[in-house]
Amino acid sequence: MTDNPYLTRQEMAERCHTTPRRISEIVRDHKVPVLRAGKVMLFDERAITAFEDACRVVLAGRTPTPPTPPISRPSSADAVLAKVLKLTDPANYSRKKKPPRAKARRSAK
Repeated sequence: MTDNPYLTRQEMAERCHTTPRRISEIVRDHKVPVLRAGKVMLFDERAITAFEDACRVVLAGRTPTPPTPPISRPSSADAVLAKVLKLTDPANYSRKKKPPRAKARRSAK
């Protein structure tokens, strides 16, 4: 190996046993701080560490995930029941009728 402290995208893919395209997807999705020179993507030690952190999978039950805030909080159980019944009542479904098909016009001869 050379004395170059940077890895290319191809070298990083070989190191991680994946494809260069998958490397690019992970970098884009997880905002890994890589060095770029045009289309060339270079990984220094900081980028390699950030990339490895982005690839880590947290097993269920190991670390608690923060709860997601509710979109809207009903005031009581009765309100929840009423809302569910309203949403599931078939009478409340609105079926849109298709517009009538246009008849073909005949030209006058």
